[in-house]
Amino acid sequence: MNKKLEIIINFKTSVPFYEQIVNQIKASILNRELDDGELLPSVRTLAKELEISILTVQKAFESLRQEGIIESVVGKGNYVKYDYIHKIEDEDIQSFESRIESIVREAKKRNLSENELINLVRLFYCD
Repeated sequence: MNKKLEIIINFKTSVPFYEQIVNQIKASILNRELDDGELLPSVRTLAKELEISILTVQKAFESLRQEGIIESVVGKGNYVKYDYIHKIEDEDIQSFESRIESIVREAKKRNLSENELINLVRLFYCD
């Protein structure tokens, strides 16, 4: 593992530990703290560091595998799956484009010109 994966378990929340691990690994990937193909800590290592059950970490990793976020290589470990980041970025771009399309439709309904809409965008963009 090239970078230190920092996971913090909140023992006072009702969110299950495995779900906290899943959410934090996803966030680390999306924030580019973990890269495509990067090796994750072993189940045992992570369980020991977090002072939780190995079964809990295994459940988190299995959930990540089922979502296509990580892949396991027998005898080598768990890796961030190649193309996961690109898939998420594509989904984000599609969502962003959809929101823009919705805004443009709304602007047209309100009879705003293209220049008026662009000026509005500039006002928010410059903040």
